Amino acid sequence: MKKMYILSLAFIGACSVEATSITPIDEPETEQVSLAASDKAESPSCSSPKTCDTDGIPQTCKNGHWSKGTPCPFACLGGDCVACKPGSSKHANNGKKKQVCDATGQWQDVEEAAKAPSCGTCANGLDCCSSIQVPGGSFLMGRGNATDSCPKGYKCDIDEAPEHNATVNSFSLDTFEVTVGRYRKFVEAYDGTPPATNAGEHPSVPGSGWQAAWNAKLPVSQTALKTPLHCDLGTWTDTPENNENAAISCVTFHEAFAFCIWEGQRLPTEAEWEYVAAGGAENRRYPWGAEQPTAATANCKDTTYSPTVEVGSFPAGVGKWGHYNLAGGMWEFVRDTFDTLKWYKGAGNNCNNCINLGTGIGPGVKGGGWTNSCATKVRSAERGDASRRYPEVGFRCAKSL
Repeated sequence: MKKMYILSLAFIGACSVEATSITPIDEPETEQVSLAASDKAESPSCSSPKTCDTDGIPQTCKNGHWSKGTPCPFACLGGDCVACKPGSSKHANNGKKKQVCDATGQWQDVEEAAKAPSCGTCANGLDCCSSIQVPGGSFLMGRGNATDSCPKGYKCDIDEAPEHNATVNSFSLDTFEVTVGRYRKFVEAYDGTPPATNAGEHPSVPGSGWQAAWNAKLPVSQTALKTPLHCDLGTWTDTPENNENAAISCVTFHEAFAFCIWEGQRLPTEAEWEYVAAGGAENRRYPWGAEQPTAATANCKDTTYSPTVEVGSFPAGVGKWGHYNLAGGMWEFVRDTFDTLKWYKGAGNNCNNCINLGTGIGPGVKGGGWTNSCATKVRSAERGDASRRYPEVGFRCAKSL
């Protein structure tokens, strides 16, 4: 009698199995064919160059007959060894990420497709998730005495000086501030899992991505993420209402950064953000030019003064490359830490794709908000910080090209 064996399996969790025992059993010799007899048997004729046999072993057609190859460690597809059997699934990353095997026999993360937001339609029929590619270049960052000078009769902050050279590589920047409806998709998918360490890193600035020390800064659950969005005068509603196309507010720096990473993007640097708002080398005082804001160009204290204006409003205030609401509406988070004097006079004075990753007052913000003075606070060079939640602070995302 020839011995055969039964392999007993035990399931461990949702995605793994373990062999627990191997039990020999007897099988009648009359049902067995000796290896020698099998070797001598005539192989069936073939025409295609390669295939997989019924046991999942690659076969190659040689001289009109099949020749078996080496068994595949995972699966055989079309005569080749592949990573998995199409249609199968598993969990990776300690069970946190589901993967499915595609038609080519390769594992794919199913979360990637599930995460793509459905953003709706904003101004001029544009997708609220749309972004605009910005060609890299150099400009004068900060406030000077020419086209970007402080408006006559007003006093501007000293942290905007000195004006200095800055260079940025090409990148894309969201056309609009992130809306309530767009952020809702992130909230619905949120389970407390933080981004991977270094995710969202600027390719020219090592160490600018997500830091493991920030994991504790994120809410632990979906409920914990939603609850503080209800800050006074905030735009969030737990169910879709009239604010879906208004800019999200009352978010923290870490939540904004985690959202951008979730979308496969990152936060813009302060230099990138100001480069767009200033029109690059045109060095504009405001995104549209030198004229002070009006009810046609910006949502600020002296004009509309409202937190719930839809993004894409004020088309007369659009920037050089087509970005909306860079002035007023919501202050917008940037990746840089804000400090009042040291950065512009020190390491940031000659900026080449630079980011202030050092200590300072808090996370930097740009653009001014709906509660701020129109003449001074919504200028392209204006700077600020936001270390907590505010109803006039939101964000938009960027991506390196």
